[in-house]
Amino acid sequence: MQKLNLPETANKLKFKICLFKGLHSVNFSVHGGHYDLLSHDNHVVLNQTESPTLWRAKVTDGQQAVYSYYLVLAEADQKSYLIDFQRTRYPEQQNAKIREFGGKICNSTGILGDNHYFALLTGPYESEDIARKEALLFGLLENCRIHKEEIKKGTGSVELLNTDNEYLFEVQDGFKIITDSESAYIKFHHIEINNCQRIKSFHENLYFYGPITFEFDETATLRAILEINLESYVEGALLSEVGRGVPFEFARTMALIFRTQAIYRYRIEHALEPFDYCSTGHCLRFYGNLYDDSLISEAVKSTFGQILISDSEVADVRHTYSCGGFRENDIRNQFRHGYKIGKSGFDFFPESEVPLNLKTEKGVRQWIASKPDTLCNSDHAPDVEGVQLGQNAFRWEVFYTRLELEEILFSKTGENLGTIYDLIPLRRSKSGRIEEIQILASLKNLHITGDQNICSALAEQTLKSSCFIIKSELGEDGIPINFTLIGAGMGPGLGLCKVGACTLASTGHSSEEIINHYFNNLKIMEIY
Repeated sequence: MQKLNLPETANKLKFKICLFKGLHSVNFSVHGGHYDLLSHDNHVVLNQTESPTLWRAKVTDGQQAVYSYYLVLAEADQKSYLIDFQRTRYPEQQNAKIREFGGKICNSTGILGDNHYFALLTGPYESEDIARKEALLFGLLENCRIHKEEIKKGTGSVELLNTDNEYLFEVQDGFKIITDSESAYIKFHHIEINNCQRIKSFHENLYFYGPITFEFDETATLRAILEINLESYVEGALLSEVGRGVPFEFARTMALIFRTQAIYRYRIEHALEPFDYCSTGHCLRFYGNLYDDSLISEAVKSTFGQILISDSEVADVRHTYSCGGFRENDIRNQFRHGYKIGKSGFDFFPESEVPLNLKTEKGVRQWIASKPDTLCNSDHAPDVEGVQLGQNAFRWEVFYTRLELEEILFSKTGENLGTIYDLIPLRRSKSGRIEEIQILASLKNLHITGDQNICSALAEQTLKSSCFIIKSELGEDGIPINFTLIGAGMGPGLGLCKVGACTLASTGHSSEEIINHYFNNLKIMEIY
C-alpha cells in the first residue's frame, strides 16, 4: 500500500483546487498587495504593484490536454469482493481491471489514517461522453463514476490585454499569478461558471486568495487551479456550502467536517488529475467569496488544525443536505460495498423510534405524509440567510404528464418504452429510499437499480432523493394521464444532516453534541 504524503509547505498543508475550466477568456484584477505574473516555466513576465488595472487573458490557439477516461463498475474495500463481482456480473468484460486507490495518509507527524480502496474499471475511453454512453450498457445511466487520467498536458497561446482591450504581450502554455500577501486576493470579473455537474451556469464576480495557475484543459480552453492552505480552504468552503448568518456551533461543526473530509479524501476524488479537489458539489463547493464574515472566520480559528478521528485514524465523515427525517449509514449500490458511515435511525433529538417500517410501501407512505417533527422538518428549521436550510427539501413534489415522463425516460435510458402504465418500487432501503424500481409500459418494461440511477432516470436533471411515493391520475381508458412524485429529503441521507445539525446548533447544542448525534465514537485530534 502506497504512502500519501499530504502536501506541506512551511508547516502548512496546501491543496490544489480546480476552480473552473472551459474559459476562452477571463478578466481579472489583483487587490491587496504586490503580485507577479509568471510564465508556465516560472519566468517572471510581469512585476506589478497593486493598481486598478483590469487584465484580460484570451486564448488565441490551443492544443487539448489528452485524457483517458475509465468507467467505474464497482468499488470495495476488499479486492476479493470485486473479483467475485466481476465474475458474476460482468464475466465477458475482458478489458475490466481492478485498480487500487488511496493509501496511508501521512503528514510530518506520522500516519494519520488509511483511505485506500479498490475499483473495478473498464476502458479507457477517448472522451467522457463516450464513457457515459457506455455506462448505459452496465445499467449505470449517467450517474456513473468516471476516473480521468491526464496523459499529456494541453498547450497553446494566451494574449494578455489591458482595460482598453489593447494587446500587451503573449504567454505560451498558460501562466501563474502569485501575490506577496495572504490577505491579497485575485478578483475574477463576471465570469461564467459551468463546470458544476448538472447545474446551470451562472455569472458572478469571484474572489480567491493564493497563487492561481492557468493551463490548458481537455477542450483547449483555460482551467484555473488554486494553491491554498487547508485553513483558508475550509473557510472558503464554509462560505460556499453553508453561507452567512448561521449559528456559530453549526459553523464549528462544519469546519471540523470539511477539514476532516479534505484530509481523508486526499488523492481519491481526483487521484489521476493534476489537482486535489474541484470546486463543485462533487468535492466541496468553493465559489470564490470574500473572507469577510467574522463568525465563519472565528469558527475556523476555534477549530484550527483539528480533525475528527475514529480508532485513532482520520474518519470518513460525510454530510447530506436534508436526510428527510431518517439517517442512513450504508453506502448503497455497488459503490463502496458494505461500507458504513455514521449512525442510522430517525432523526429526532433526543433520539426516539417510530413504529414504522420504511422498507414497506405502507410505512413510507405514512412517513412522508405525516411530516414528523424531526430535526430537518422545514416547519421549524432555522431560517438561515444565503442557504435557507430546509426549504423545499424536507418534503417535495414533482409533477409530470405521462408524455413528459416518457420523454425523460427515453432521453436518460435510450429505451422507447411506449405508454407508461405504472411505476412500482421493488426494494427500499431502511430510510425509504428506492433501490429498485420497475416501470411497466406498453412496448417493454424497464428495471432500474440504484438510488442514484433512479433519481437520474426520473428527472431532467436529478430528483432530490429516491425516497418518494408515486401517485397517478388515470384517464377514462384506465391509462395514466399524469404522475406525481412526493418525496422526502435531499441527497443520499448519509452521515450528518446539515439542516438537522443547524437546528441543533440554533437550539443551544455544541458542535461536540451535534457530532455525537450523527456519528459513533468520534474524537477530536489536532494534527498541527
